[in-house]
Amino acid sequence: GGSGTMRGLGGLGVLAWALVLQGGWPLPIRGRAGARRARETRGGSGALFQPRLSPGREDLEICSLRTGVPPPWNAPRGLWRAAWRLQEAALPQAHRFDRYLEKSSFVNLPVLWWKAIAGNRRGTPTADGGLAWDLLPPVFRWVVGWPLCWLYPPLHHQNVAIRTAYLDRALDDALEKTAGQAAVVVLGAGFDTRSLRYLARRGEESGLSFSELDLPEVVAQKQRVLDHRLSRRRPGLLSVDRRPRLLGVDLNSHESLAQALSEALGSSHHPEQVVFLCEAVLLYLRPPGRRAEVLKQCVAAARGIPGVERVTFVFADRLPGVAERDRDAPRAFGANVTSMDRTERGQSSVGVDAGDSGMASGRSAPFWARFDSEEERARSFWSSVSPALELQDWLPKPGLACHMGIATGKLEAQQQPQTSSTTSASSTEWERVSPSNKGPKDT
Repeated sequence: GGSGTMRGLGGLGVLAWALVLQGGWPLPIRGRAGARRARETRGGSGALFQPRLSPGREDLEICSLRTGVPPPWNAPRGLWRAAWRLQEAALPQAHRFDRYLEKSSFVNLPVLWWKAIAGNRRGTPTADGGLAWDLLPPVFRWVVGWPLCWLYPPLHHQNVAIRTAYLDRALDDALEKTAGQAAVVVLGAGFDTRSLRYLARRGEESGLSFSELDLPEVVAQKQRVLDHRLSRRRPGLLSVDRRPRLLGVDLNSHESLAQALSEALGSSHHPEQVVFLCEAVLLYLRPPGRRAEVLKQCVAAARGIPGVERVTFVFADRLPGVAERDRDAPRAFGANVTSMDRTERGQSSVGVDAGDSGMASGRSAPFWARFDSEEERARSFWSSVSPALELQDWLPKPGLACHMGIATGKLEAQQQPQTSSTTSASSTEWERVSPSNKGPKDT
């Protein structure tokens, strides 16, 4: 037991110090030409470890200024890969004796450690008083505790810190729109602690509820760590009015999501607004067209709740067909839409997938891909999800979850409740999807 503990500590120590030693000092690019090339292509000042500004993504500085979070390093790709491999080697050691959190193929666990690093940095926009840190196993968590959290250079965890700071501010803005009750539904919540923070801060205020949706195995782990670890370290935090509702769901399944949304919104007491929060979850749905269908199911579920006046999406994710690199891969949107061949249903080339709308008229890309800028594509995408939705804020960022923003809109005054079997019903040809169509269960 003792030798295993030492090996685990050694593995995490290697993770911390290797990152610091390999990336702790900016290395200048040789010559004036190298410095000029760095400024032109990456927006840097000539130093190697400057923000990674790829061509066309010079908005990273704006993103950093708006969130108050420094940008990640412009480190060589090899260093990013090395940091990932070191982390992959260290996490199994850190959780070897953990009875509540398991090392799995999902990225929820690494993200929890990254948020613990950012959360322990006092005085920063992402400081959470050590709440995420309190979900981590004993002994091993001290390698990301204060002040050791400052030893980690801004790599993977810095991207997560940027979107954490943005989502917090965006959610505050969304909740200010309705003085009455609001229901927040977090899609793919993982081990995030945002709902705990907000319920602890607003717990005495009636009308705010949080529901978290994720895979059943992830929900089971989070429930265990809340009941057995956080309740011991922070007694009183998890009172009845400060607990989020945890619901297991397969977002790739139409029926599973419909049932979970019904439970989440049915438990809320007459909300005036429903806020859906998406943080790096849509990009894992398969097929990619399922991403838009999930969002439309959410709108339909909110519309079916009497009294709901507004629906809002707060997101830091990857919208289908919006990123510049995604415009030239349209076939991915129509691949594996159903287990039944289209010709067997007599639909031939008619687009049946939410992301495959353009194929109905012979095009091979979703119709919003024709716009020149990502913001225009995003605006058109949200209006296609629901005509009521307007893109209120837009802020692209580096990383896979490269789109951050707020899409919101007022719903009709007269609400007609819908059953779960018809929550994705649509009146336009673009939105026709069979309720029995399911993607693979690999969120």
